[in-house]
Amino acid sequence: MQPLLLLILAAAPPGGGDPLWWVFFADRGPMAAERVAEAAALLAGTARAERRLAAGVPLASELDLPPWPAYVEEVALLAGSVPRTESRLLDAVSIEADEEEIAAVSCLPFVAGVRPVARSAWTPVSPGPAPAGAENFSAGQLCQAGVGTLIAHGYTGSGTVVGILDTGFNLWHTALADAEILDQYDFLDDDPDPSQQEGDPPGQANHGTAVLSIIAADEPGIYTGGARGASFLLAKTEDTSGEYQQEEDFWVAGLEWLEQEGADLVSSSLGYIDWYGYEDLDGGTAVTTIAADLAASLGMPVVNAIGNNGPAPGTLIAPADGDSVFAVGGVDEAGTLAYFSSRGPTADGRTKPDACAAGVNVVFISPEGQTGYSSGNGTSFATPIVSSAVALLLEAHPEWSSLDALDALRATASQAGAPDDDLGWGIIDADAACRWRSVTG
Repeated sequence: MQPLLLLILAAAPPGGGDPLWWVFFADRGPMAAERVAEAAALLAGTARAERRLAAGVPLASELDLPPWPAYVEEVALLAGSVPRTESRLLDAVSIEADEEEIAAVSCLPFVAGVRPVARSAWTPVSPGPAPAGAENFSAGQLCQAGVGTLIAHGYTGSGTVVGILDTGFNLWHTALADAEILDQYDFLDDDPDPSQQEGDPPGQANHGTAVLSIIAADEPGIYTGGARGASFLLAKTEDTSGEYQQEEDFWVAGLEWLEQEGADLVSSSLGYIDWYGYEDLDGGTAVTTIAADLAASLGMPVVNAIGNNGPAPGTLIAPADGDSVFAVGGVDEAGTLAYFSSRGPTADGRTKPDACAAGVNVVFISPEGQTGYSSGNGTSFATPIVSSAVALLLEAHPEWSSLDALDALRATASQAGAPDDDLGWGIIDADAACRWRSVTG
């Protein structure tokens, strides 16, 4: 029991109460094949189906089946609580349980294993002032990534659905007035309003608002979002209070919601490490990594910040270690890697990050006001620039999948011929990627 006790201590919420656990099921329950066929019939003709067909993946699979209800019911009965989340990608639930309860759950014949829900590695960023005298505050950060050139050619990301996982989203700034928000959800409070709410910690929605604005904001002559013509799905999954930080399961729930709602790609500036060690960053251990790779297998890849734990090697965080996750590092205006940008390799020796974009003095809207602009540092802000590039490429090449677009960005980045664990394949060049034809044969 000693290893289990150690895991319980690791899983215990900082504010007290029973620990949160992932409970993984051994199978999908009876008549799985028939239920997959039913799922395929329901998916036919939807945006999800179109995305999957574009990526060349099956229309439906067991990944579309939620955990078998009878299994969930018995786990809930033994744990004495209702599951916090259910994951069809992982075939798992997250649930509160004490030592005796989780021991009983782990002995059920249909339970493959249990593990603690990891805490977030997210760190707040203090916004600074926007640069003085700039004609267009976002021009430099977009031009460095080749995004500005595609915007000059008339691309806006129209027709692409970008899903964002973050801390929340305030939409009252004038530069977001025309942003097309298809849907939004607060997974913390289980309601459809992910903005700053009464009872939220101060600045709860600031980080997500800043990230969204880098893609979606538009104020002519003053600020241009990287893919302001795209459509957006917004998921609030991260609690910034520091009192109850176990949001790994909300991240997974948000990811699955975005896939269900038809997102073409996911932009995530969050990460998880907690009780995971470097040896677990092997692309197949961390729950968020597994979920992100499974989402990519459905044609919806995740563009994720690599983290701000540099400059030492091996400082990346999950899910950036995923082999299908596009991990983003940050550079300064001169193209030099930011000291804080996390480095690879993964524990199994793969090169990370995948590529880089501006992560120093990145300009975004003032997240608490209706006007004004701020700036900040972090791979969190490099990530939406890369996501913007993907949206533009999908508009320019409707025959491409999101995975094709990411391959093109990697293949045309500044050091694609000699990738390393600092810059990865280098600084992206969306214009060069747009002209890259290899993915189409």
